[in-house]
Amino acid sequence: MDTENKDLVNNIPEDDAGESLKEAGEKFTSTLDIDKDDIDFELERYGISEEKAAEEEASAEEEISAVKKKPFIIQKPIIIAAVSFLLVAVLILGSVFIYRGFFQKGVEGSWDWVIYNGDEPQSIYGGGMYFVFDSEKIYMTNGSNNVIAAYSTAKGEDGKLNITSNFFTDFLGLSVETGKVTFSENGDKMEINFGGDASLNFLRKELPALKNDPKALSHASVDEAEIKSMVIDDKLVGTWKDEMETSFTFNADGTGKYKASESVVLMQYYTDKLEVETSFVYTTYNGEILVTFPYYNGEKGDMSMKYSFDGETLVMEGIGYKKAQ
Repeated sequence: MDTENKDLVNNIPEDDAGESLKEAGEKFTSTLDIDKDDIDFELERYGISEEKAAEEEASAEEEISAVKKKPFIIQKPIIIAAVSFLLVAVLILGSVFIYRGFFQKGVEGSWDWVIYNGDEPQSIYGGGMYFVFDSEKIYMTNGSNNVIAAYSTAKGEDGKLNITSNFFTDFLGLSVETGKVTFSENGDKMEINFGGDASLNFLRKELPALKNDPKALSHASVDEAEIKSMVIDDKLVGTWKDEMETSFTFNADGTGKYKASESVVLMQYYTDKLEVETSFVYTTYNGEILVTFPYYNGEKGDMSMKYSFDGETLVMEGIGYKKAQ
């Protein structure tokens, strides 16, 4: 600093210097007293409104709050546990239904009709007679011949299965039509008890193959006539019914079926609650229909029926049949 200026400073009166410093300090301090108008002015200078600033502040607070809560980190294990529980429940219930539907055994199926000699079962008719239960009907069959009747089942008061059918009274001659069903532990043995000692016993068994080949002729008349191949009367082919709705069906391949569905003569009495169906193979020879019945036990039966035509009527053994449309 030059001497002149130094002298000016040094020559400032003490009172004047103190007053100047005081004024400068007050002016500096006043700049810290910022009011709302000053804040708004500065925000506007930078293109920021008060509302926008408040929104950004609220948004920032929400993000901070979301980070603090982290709801999925807490709830995810709960959701996974719940889904796992439901899947296990579905698998268990599904297994129960599959077991009941496919493995748990009931009356439906084919059964070998047996009697017991002590603890040993013996097949009736040499293993050639079976009972077959579908969802609605009972079939008693030896292969060719079938006696058929409707049946129903219901749980008794003791929890056991009861089975009811006219088959038991109208065909087997039992005094009651309802029997109590008992199965062995594995379901392969079945007893139907009708009270007292009246009962039917069965072993679950697949039906044997039925040799029903029309080309393998075995009728006695065929053998006697030395017939080497079957002969089918084309006029005979079709289904024929009498007035009682009993029908014969003759197929072009040498197979056929007899069916009585309205009234059948069975064991010397009439009933309209049973059906009879008989499958057979046949050939024609010298005005006769030669019929063979194959059985499950390998044996065969046969019969002959004389036939002729009276116009459009088929006459067999003196009974007239009309061709079904």
